[in-house]
Amino acid sequence: AIVKAGMFNPEMVSALGNNLPWLRSSVFVIGAALAGLSGIIAAPIWSIKSQMGTLILMPSFSIVLMGGLGSIPGTIIGGVIVGVSTSLATLVMPRFVDIIPYLLMGFIIYFRPRGLFGEQNIVE
Repeated sequence: AIVKAGMFNPEMVSALGNNLPWLRSSVFVIGAALAGLSGIIAAPIWSIKSQMGTLILMPSFSIVLMGGLGSIPGTIIGGVIVGVSTSLATLVMPRFVDIIPYLLMGFIIYFRPRGLFGEQNIVE
């Protein structure tokens, strides 16, 4: 809760006696350590290349945007939508399978700019 408060109202967090620069550094270090740990675990299983993850990164980005940033249920629904639409497109029009997630993302973001389950950020 303090990390989120530090993001939205840093003056208040500092006024309450929390060391905000140390808090931000700690969050960064923990995130970097978890990323490094995942790389250490994945390295023996898969071969390591500089292009690792590029095939999954862009569809994942479109899924998260479709569902709404910060919405886990929205991301799950977005993943189901992309999975089903990609499978159906493979049967109906296989030449356009790679572009389907991005067309869906554009369509959903055009009508719902915050995604399917995205909400306006309200800080209390």
